[in-house]
Amino acid sequence: MPELECTTWKNLLQSLPDPCHRRGCRYPWWILLCVISAALVSGQKHPMAIILWTQEHAHILHEQVWLKMPSGSTLRRALQMVDVQELEARLRAWTQAHMPTSGSSLQAHALDGKTLRGAGRQGTSVHVGEEVVHGSGIVLWQQAVETKSNEIPLGQRMLAERDLQGVVITADAMHTQVETARVILQQGGHELLVVKKNQPMLYQALQEWFAEPAWPEELVTIHRTCTHQHGRHEHRTLERSSMTHLPGLWPGACQAMRRVTECWTLQGTAMRSQVSYALTSVPPELASAADLERLWRGHWTVENQVHHVRDVTWERDACQVAIGHASHALAALRNGLTNLFRLQGRTCIASALRYFGAFAHRALRLLGF
Repeated sequence: MPELECTTWKNLLQSLPDPCHRRGCRYPWWILLCVISAALVSGQKHPMAIILWTQEHAHILHEQVWLKMPSGSTLRRALQMVDVQELEARLRAWTQAHMPTSGSSLQAHALDGKTLRGAGRQGTSVHVGEEVVHGSGIVLWQQAVETKSNEIPLGQRMLAERDLQGVVITADAMHTQVETARVILQQGGHELLVVKKNQPMLYQALQEWFAEPAWPEELVTIHRTCTHQHGRHEHRTLERSSMTHLPGLWPGACQAMRRVTECWTLQGTAMRSQVSYALTSVPPELASAADLERLWRGHWTVENQVHHVRDVTWERDACQVAIGHASHALAALRNGLTNLFRLQGRTCIASALRYFGAFAHRALRLLGF
């Protein structure tokens, strides 16, 4: 990962390598990317909207950026030719350098992935894996899955390059793999992995474990929570069990969890009942049953504050650009700009886009001009 001393978004883009040949080069590479970023910050979510925004604000761009009007094809080529791996590496370094320090002894990060469906409609499937901070929704790591692969080996490579001291990695059942758990532990982190039937022997062992009475030396704690939202009552009962035999079931496992979720409508009609299992390497002295419930439910940050924002606020799946690296580059820029908003304390991304979209000067000032 490159070592950067970037204080602004403009500095970040200035450090990117220029893929253009020097002969006939009319525009500095980083300025084109800054103009695209300014249009994105102003709420322009698709390439044609970015081009129209640039044309309508040509006089402001000339005053603030000292840039003559680039053509639409120039902006498209900038997105198609950008080195996405270098861009994502610099975005990771920039985000991690600006992350506020946490006062908690344990930080929680969610490991997940998402397919860019808009590009897939044109036959170019792009699937990205990511590491997201619980609560804030800041994306620390995003990388595309290689062709003919999936997000499991990508997640393992991502984690193998990270210092995970004091970090709990939460993941869904797809990432409940022995090698993933070993990588997390080797990097000094902790795991909290959901167990489903894709690990049949482990799933059956946990079912039988919680079906039997607790052993005398077994530490068992129950924590109950209740929420009333989205037109339903939801009651959750989490039972955690701690035993020395657990590492034999799974690498590093210290505690096993069973959560029973029951839902009713506001009128009292039963909707569903679900039993879920999970394992964690966090020892009992570092995390109570209530802490484990927060960590488990905190994994939904990646859906509520990342995927929902991208799909609805940024309208990512409606963008069908699929030439070169354009789709992946736009995803990386949207992701980095969302992090920029959140690092400034702006939790509502839609509101931030409206604010900076009102005046082009605000967007350019945000980027460092």
